[in-house]
Amino acid sequence: MSITIPKAIWQSAPDSRITCIISTKEGNRVIAGMSNGTICIFKRDPQTREQLIPDVYCIGPASTIVSLLSYQIELEDSDSSDNAIVSITATGDICLWHIYDGQCLQTRHERNDGVKGILQGVQIHSCGALVCYGECNNLVILDGATLEILASFDLVGTWIISISLFTTSEKDVDRMLLLDADGNIHSMLLDLRKFTCIKDPLVQSCHVISQSIGNAIDISVNPHDKNIFFVLEKTFCEVLHAEFKSLIKIASETSDTFFKGAKFLSARTLLIWNDHGASFLYYLGDSTDLQQGTCGNLEPRSIVLISDGQNAIYVKNLDVGYYSSYKSATCIGVSEQSDRSVSLLPCPATLLDSQQTLYYFSCDTLQKMKIAITPFWANITGSKMNEVQISTKSRDAKMMVYLPISAKYQMRDLWTIESPKHIFTSMVALQKSFVAMGFENGDIAIIPQTEILMKHQDYWYEAATLVFKGHTCPVTCLFVPDFPNSNLQNLLLSGDKFGNVILWNTVSGKKLSTFYDHSQRICRFAQLPPEVGGKYKTGVISIGQDNSVSLIHLEDFYSLTFVGHSKRIVSIHWRTTDHWVMMVHCVDGALYIWHLKSGHLDRIVRGPTVQGIIDSCDAKVDVSQPQDALTTSRSTLSVATYPISSKKDFVPILAVAQIKVKRLVDEMYNGEHLTPPLGRKTGGDSPPDTPTIDRTKIKGQTVKPIQSVAANTKVAGNSATGKINQSIDLLKKSFPIPGTLNTSKAVKQPVDDNSPSTELDKEKRGSRPDDVLVSDLFSCIMSWGMDGNLDRFCIEKLKLTKPANACIGLRGAGGYLSFPIPHSSKQSTADWTYSANLTAQRLLTIVALVRSLVSNYNLNEDPASLMRKFGTMMNENTISDFKPPSFSILIKFWQDSIPDIQEAAKFLLSRSLTTLTEEQLNKILAYWGQFLPLQVPVKSKTGCRAAVVLGLVGSLLPNSLPLRLCKDVSTSLEAIIKDPLKNAYRLLAIEILGNGFPAWEPHLNGSGIIRCLVHLTGLSGQQSVNGGPMLNPANMMMARQALLAIAGCNPALFVSTLTFDLLHAKDVWDRVGCLKLLGLFISKKPLMLYNHLLPMIDSMVKMLDPNHPSLRESLQDIVTVNFAELVKVFPSVAFHSGSQRLAIATLDGNSVIYDLRTATKVTILEGHRAAVHGISFSPNGKLLASLSLQENQIAFWQPAQGFLGSLVGAFSGGTSGARGGISVPSMGVGRLSPFRTFAIGQPNTEVVLEEAIRDIKFEWTGERALRLFSIRGLELVFNV
Repeated sequence: MSITIPKAIWQSAPDSRITCIISTKEGNRVIAGMSNGTICIFKRDPQTREQLIPDVYCIGPASTIVSLLSYQIELEDSDSSDNAIVSITATGDICLWHIYDGQCLQTRHERNDGVKGILQGVQIHSCGALVCYGECNNLVILDGATLEILASFDLVGTWIISISLFTTSEKDVDRMLLLDADGNIHSMLLDLRKFTCIKDPLVQSCHVISQSIGNAIDISVNPHDKNIFFVLEKTFCEVLHAEFKSLIKIASETSDTFFKGAKFLSARTLLIWNDHGASFLYYLGDSTDLQQGTCGNLEPRSIVLISDGQNAIYVKNLDVGYYSSYKSATCIGVSEQSDRSVSLLPCPATLLDSQQTLYYFSCDTLQKMKIAITPFWANITGSKMNEVQISTKSRDAKMMVYLPISAKYQMRDLWTIESPKHIFTSMVALQKSFVAMGFENGDIAIIPQTEILMKHQDYWYEAATLVFKGHTCPVTCLFVPDFPNSNLQNLLLSGDKFGNVILWNTVSGKKLSTFYDHSQRICRFAQLPPEVGGKYKTGVISIGQDNSVSLIHLEDFYSLTFVGHSKRIVSIHWRTTDHWVMMVHCVDGALYIWHLKSGHLDRIVRGPTVQGIIDSCDAKVDVSQPQDALTTSRSTLSVATYPISSKKDFVPILAVAQIKVKRLVDEMYNGEHLTPPLGRKTGGDSPPDTPTIDRTKIKGQTVKPIQSVAANTKVAGNSATGKINQSIDLLKKSFPIPGTLNTSKAVKQPVDDNSPSTELDKEKRGSRPDDVLVSDLFSCIMSWGMDGNLDRFCIEKLKLTKPANACIGLRGAGGYLSFPIPHSSKQSTADWTYSANLTAQRLLTIVALVRSLVSNYNLNEDPASLMRKFGTMMNENTISDFKPPSFSILIKFWQDSIPDIQEAAKFLLSRSLTTLTEEQLNKILAYWGQFLPLQVPVKSKTGCRAAVVLGLVGSLLPNSLPLRLCKDVSTSLEAIIKDPLKNAYRLLAIEILGNGFPAWEPHLNGSGIIRCLVHLTGLSGQQSVNGGPMLNPANMMMARQALLAIAGCNPALFVSTLTFDLLHAKDVWDRVGCLKLLGLFISKKPLMLYNHLLPMIDSMVKMLDPNHPSLRESLQDIVTVNFAELVKVFPSVAFHSGSQRLAIATLDGNSVIYDLRTATKVTILEGHRAAVHGISFSPNGKLLASLSLQENQIAFWQPAQGFLGSLVGAFSGGTSGARGGISVPSMGVGRLSPFRTFAIGQPNTEVVLEEAIRDIKFEWTGERALRLFSIRGLELVFNV
């Protein structure tokens, strides 16, 4: 899981042609799909009620959007309104977008769905599934949240033009009207419980509306009266009854206009609009039903069909069901728009307002987006209409309402960013820290990446390290060839608007060659694949807007040009067996076969043989998509920069700098330089013969080329532990800070003291680009202006500056991006109000970078306090409509491998949980609780996420979960860790079970959880559990930590489970795991085991039973190691090697002696009346000393010697209680009393076990002489 921060620097407003537009059911948002595959999401201004505010810009597949649908899915921060958008492109790509922040949630590509054809339309089923159709015979059912294919039906044997769904009385069964490409209407029942689609039994045959294929546009059921529907063609609209009986037919007003869309506004009103932007509202009935009046004087119970706020046309009763009266259609409202190719959207009234709106979207002759607005009221009662009356000015007495345009503006009118002085037209990453940018005036500037991150666009040109001059018109395309195994390095290709291509050397600044091969702008470059071979193995292709292809040979500076392709080129192919032949495949299916030696066209192939020829080729260059953002956005570099255009092959609207935060932080802590130091403008002479370098751009200065520097300097000894106190000295030595001298020899760079620099440049560390990058990134994502003290600290201490003209976006599925759109009404805190995902990502980055900033500047501030400052500043009290961080996002980084990321996630999640109100907590519990409980095997990723979210709630907020929900969480966590399949949430589930065990234990089999965790530790030596996936080190370590937590809260359960399994396990490997785990606890956590030593040792002794030789042989080594560790750690355990006896002192006053040769308990020592804390054998084993700190008494014993002594002690008589006497116990175990005792002080009731374990020591100076070291430094000597 990565954290990728895309930062956008806007150059202009997006002005692509709108191809599809919808509004949400609530009417609060408008979504526009563009011809270049982007989506613009608008908000309706709550103050004006009409004006649209551009809110979010989504960048997806570079193909025209043909269908959009808004609906509701289960999201963490969702409410009852539409929160998701699904888009379909002309190439069949399907994307699911978050409606508030624009993040791409899921993608599905047409080539992967198994459907023959292209899906181009979508509707929502009542169960939440997506029903897709298009240029294919299939009706495809997709999951609304994951886009997974649920079912596919071949229903009518031809393409499907449109469908309309409406609910029935049966759950998950919708009636569907289907319009096919032959003009037939079919009525079907789509049952998504059984995944069947059958013909409607109430309608036996289909209705043919037209014999002319291609005229059908749309079909839709009236949501206000499901017994009627319309079918829209280009020249007429037919209203039909559900039984396919034609009611009304409405023809186009003029012969040169065609219908484009329609929508029912009420049970008896239908709005239709044409391709000229004119819209007409029809009443389905005779004009005698209608009445006209002025607003303010309407009958309260009347139904207003249409009103402009002054005049209204209404009916007293809107009769529904009398279909015999549907004999004609009366036009009662007209709104006209003069622009052609306009997209019209009737937007419904919002929840707070009864006004409806017609929006007209169009492009002028300069391809600038224009928006026109027509407000109106429809399907509203007379009483409500009287309340919104505008005036009582009289109107024309004709039974018609004319709806004028109330406002018209361009997208740029809503833009807060002024056009820059220098407009860049192309961009490409150059090396790791520089960007080559082509400008409108033909110049190419080499600019440091950090300048693009922070400075306004007008300063980019001035910040250039190098400027290449050679083009006389806008530079439309830049390309950096990559031939790692050749001498072709430091090259840059540039193409301009006139079709010229120049090859540059980026180090010397020389113009190496110019190629005049195209008549129109250069659209893109592409490197030849290595399979081509021959003399073209170092070749590059340039493609012009005139569909010409130039094959450039970089080593010899010559090119071959191929012209005559009638349509856009989609791919170029070669055969490695014949690299003298090149095949150019165009979008119309034609294949042009060229001979490279002579440069002539061999032939043009069309038809079915084309695909066979292409399949025989083994080298290909795909040029179907424009060369822009998305391929670069998938880069593995820590920083990637690229342009994004709103139209294909047009001036970019924004520049994007994409930063991988985790990789950046990781490289910083490991001392790796992400990029070489920045080039500086320095004095001196430039290399000879460099006429293309602009020497006059900086007064009094000449420009040197970029210096070659070390790119991967390491800091020895600095690991990724994130501990500042261990690394600050190394940072001081290796990375200069303000006021210190850089003595590092890893990176050297000449600096001219006379070169221009700012005060900020002087204060920035010397300046290591990684440090600059972290500072600049932090500046971009923090909120300026919220806290004056924090702003001053960032400026004065951290040397940060406020960014200019930039916004932070999100990177989603498929590498697709989304960005907030700057507008005049946007507040500085608006970025925290979009979504929980955006908030979580920004807060994670801010908190994770604090430690890096503190270390860079060698500040004394505590990073934790700064983390709390940033974390606690963002809440509902300081920011209106603040979106709390997503729990799902924070959980994904809870156990991240990078310490700072992990620490940030844990801090933010803990703080978010502890600051929840009761209402917010109940909302979280209700949302996530619906996905539980889980069963093995676990199939639901959402269920896993729900289990860990609620598990963390239960762990961090004890008693916050209701009893039933707590049980569901417990069983779900258990299901995750027992899942035989690989589960990404297992690691977190293990940690939650361990940390919150007191909460889960009442609902679980505690011993079963312990056994499962023991298996996951990997201590048994098995590589997998129950035939599941291989165990990984992270799970093993976390399972051990969880067992440690469980043992800490319930040691009795822990020890009893392990001892039981030692005695009853069927598999020797299970016993091995238990013994090794006990060994770890003996050495690491002895206090946890102190009260349970006797049952633990008793079970281990039985593993040495000579009656089970195979078991004894398998476990003897492990048991011996454990006994040795017991004797070493616990003074209450003693071993005599000569007699192979093991003695254990207990807390009940008795001590027990075991004979390890027979694996039996041979003697019980009785004499102490309080806990015994120490025991020891004399060197010859004839004496044994025991110490009780509570009694403050030491006792000496004479245990029986050897095997015969054990038998005597077990079966011979003795006087109970006699001095040193032996009693005859049951079960053959002898009982022994001390032969001598010594009081060493007053009884002590307060004994600290930790002191006893640490301080008690027995030292035998002779066979009967003992030196005792007790607690608090007490030392005694005894001679017995």
